[in-house]
Amino acid sequence: MGNQSLPIRREVGTAKIKERAGAGIGVVLVAPSGLRVEEALELNEKVTNNEVEYEALIYRLEMASSLGIEWLRVRADSKLVTKKVSGNFDVKEPRMATYFNIVKHLRAEFMQSELIKILREMNHRADDLAKKA
Repeated sequence: MGNQSLPIRREVGTAKIKERAGAGIGVVLVAPSGLRVEEALELNEKVTNNEVEYEALIYRLEMASSLGIEWLRVRADSKLVTKKVSGNFDVKEPRMATYFNIVKHLRAEFMQSELIKILREMNHRADDLAKKA
């Protein structure tokens, strides 16, 4: 594992605001035993900040599933994504609905999955990895 380039996995139209190419994703998985798996990925297409947050969540879910994890607690610093995925905010935009549906499908693969909003300051390792991508 390590640094790699990751294309956006779905066609959701073109972003009109806050687009940036080469956005990074930092992912840290920590097992109860303390074992850590860290990834730094670069998205090689233009994406909005919200799309980056969804891409990071989707990548974490896919990674955890591929490792055979059945019980998952995801900590994320995106209020928008955590509120939408938890059902506290409506998903209105078709682009975000596409991401939401992918996350919903992936979460169904786990016996239990929990998404917790954390402060950005508590997410420094994932942020550091994203900057290195």
